Amino acid sequence: MPLLNKKPASLHLAGCAILSLVAMVTLRWLWGYLVLPDTVPADPWDCVQPWGLRRFVFLGLPGICLAASLGLELLLWLAPTPRGPALAGVASRVRAWDLASYGLLGAVALGAWWWGRPGSGMLPLALGVVALLAAKAALLLRLLWLAWLRPLEGPALGWRRHVAVFLTVFFIMGATSLWVKQASSTAGDEVSYLLMAQSLAQHGTLDQEATVRGKEFREFYFCRWSDGLRWTMESSHSYFPLFLYPAYALGGRLGVMLFFAGIMALLAGQLYAWLLRAGLGKGAAALSAGLVLFTTPVLCLGQHALSEAPGMLLLVIGMRLAGTAPRRPLAAGLGLLAVTACLYFVKFRLAALGGGLLLAGGFWWLESRVGARRALLTALGAAVVAVLAVLALSAGCWPHSYLWGCASFSEELRYGLDMWARCDRLYTPLWVMFGGLALDQTFGLLLTAPVMLLALAGIPAALRRHLRPAAVALVPVIVYVGMVCLMRWYRWQGGFDLPARLYLVAFPALALFLGVMLSALARPWWRLVAWATALWGLAYTLVMVMIPALRWGRSGMINPVVSLVQRRSGLEFYHLLPSTFVYSPLLPWFAVLTALSLLGLAWLAWRNTSPGRQGAWRLSAKEVVVLVSGLALLAAAPLIGAKLWPPRALEAELVRGGPHSPLWVENAYPWDMHGRALSNGGWVSGRLYFPGGAARMRLVARAGSPGTVVLSLDGRSLPGLSFGQGSAVEIALPPVSRGWHQVSLAWRSCPRRDCYLLVDRLELLPGGPG
Repeated sequence: MPLLNKKPASLHLAGCAILSLVAMVTLRWLWGYLVLPDTVPADPWDCVQPWGLRRFVFLGLPGICLAASLGLELLLWLAPTPRGPALAGVASRVRAWDLASYGLLGAVALGAWWWGRPGSGMLPLALGVVALLAAKAALLLRLLWLAWLRPLEGPALGWRRHVAVFLTVFFIMGATSLWVKQASSTAGDEVSYLLMAQSLAQHGTLDQEATVRGKEFREFYFCRWSDGLRWTMESSHSYFPLFLYPAYALGGRLGVMLFFAGIMALLAGQLYAWLLRAGLGKGAAALSAGLVLFTTPVLCLGQHALSEAPGMLLLVIGMRLAGTAPRRPLAAGLGLLAVTACLYFVKFRLAALGGGLLLAGGFWWLESRVGARRALLTALGAAVVAVLAVLALSAGCWPHSYLWGCASFSEELRYGLDMWARCDRLYTPLWVMFGGLALDQTFGLLLTAPVMLLALAGIPAALRRHLRPAAVALVPVIVYVGMVCLMRWYRWQGGFDLPARLYLVAFPALALFLGVMLSALARPWWRLVAWATALWGLAYTLVMVMIPALRWGRSGMINPVVSLVQRRSGLEFYHLLPSTFVYSPLLPWFAVLTALSLLGLAWLAWRNTSPGRQGAWRLSAKEVVVLVSGLALLAAAPLIGAKLWPPRALEAELVRGGPHSPLWVENAYPWDMHGRALSNGGWVSGRLYFPGGAARMRLVARAGSPGTVVLSLDGRSLPGLSFGQGSAVEIALPPVSRGWHQVSLAWRSCPRRDCYLLVDRLELLPGGPG
């Protein structure tokens, strides 16, 4: 018996092809009729591809729609024959919705017309594109669940389900990559990797001289060029460009992006299979894997040539192998050695994950033969030997050769430990790194991926109910994060980078703990916590897809999304959000509330042992009202707060500076200030809100040599103030009217390099004159 009637499938694809053709002709005509440009405006789409927008709109978008429709039919065609009659109703509904989704191409056309109106900018067109991508992704995911994952019995996926998961995620990631390629440049490490791949493909060498001289980097990098982007293989600490070379040689940057879409699609199937084997229910496993894959950092990673994406896939494969060590020790051991070698090849620091996987797999193999106590003592001994070996390596006892990556590793480890020793308290680096990773508004998880914080609360309960898979996931994460903490705690944010990029490789391991937490929250009213965090994270992801340039943060700056909203609304509320770089008065409150919330959720997951009921995630009408109202209030709270509590500090790194006032915010040293280094004649200027009346200001700064600070208020210079080599000084001001005023600060000193003034901020003190 055939799976489904071929006639509806043929009619569906024929209708989709006709609608795609009509849309292509209409969009091409509209583009010419409105005389629209072939590139995206610069602001806020910085450094975009300066060609191909018209071709993307009238060819790419109808092509994406047609490819997604073909993907739907492939998912139905792959389904086993006995399930054909049961899927007939699902198939007809999905096909109807898919045909209706082509109407969103009309939204793209409306966006193009709106874009042609004076002053409207690119946003309307981007909204239409993202709406289309989101609709197609929702249809594919819904069909995947209804046709493949919900009927699953037992923990084995089988090859058909693996292929179904791969096709679904590949279509979503691939379609998103097409827009990201058009709407953003490469940045950071990705530029260096692709530059080496281009040199290999075009000139057959890793020497990039000819590539740079011919400006061949314009194929993938459209910002201002800097020689700092031109790395060697040694300085990249990996063989990753060799890994990129085949895909780049075949398809350039787009070929690499589609290759990475395939990596993420493979990761999805492997992660879901591991979660099922770990003991999660199919609903919790699917939800957990989906939320991890579609968090902002992970989704963004899937569109960029960075080593963490293949590292995530290798980690999940390693966790699956480590779990089989007691049953098949030889195959698991050889597989884990191969995974470790591949991790080392991709990026030297990722080899720590392989070491953790070997440790976990070896422990469970020993535990099955000699008992838990002896296995634990043996594992601890192996860990001590590994630590001693690392210390010997950092002390220079091992040969420093590029082949093994020892030189860079030992140098970074020694530097990190030296910086740790400079701190006043032993736990300070831990707060700098983990506090920033959790709470920082640009690089932290609270704003960009709150479900990953939710996962942390599920660790105790997972260790209680799924001990072996939880330990297999936790050991490599602890080893890797511990190594990063020792070596890079002062640069935990990675510089100009994606949120939490250095730690993204560990995110798939946290999916098990997220699934346990979601299962515990699958109860009336408690499920609002899961719904709120998931919807907030997905909304943030859609913003990143819509304006890809916003995904890149910079040390010391505020969140790019917050900055954009502030510019468009005319309100300043960055100070109401937590930051570990910019002065954040509310940071302690956020830290306490986040810690208490995670402890409460961990206790809830620990004591909740009953399985969730059927349909536990369906919200009642009252819950829907509370959820929508709560999210709306959460989004509006900063805007309301900006009116009631304007910023009382003028951050030097966030305001305009003169030519002699470069930024000084690269690393997160706790003993150093973040701001601008003013040489003689340097200045900073910005707006500050005064409550009215006499006022006091505190200048938080440090001088290399004594000099004079000249403060100006609305263009009127106040008497100069001598500033020694201290860290703060108070400045009394005459009565100032209520409202915003322009404040400028200039530095007068000797012209030598050591006569600088490192300015952190100007802070308005409460209470008027002291």
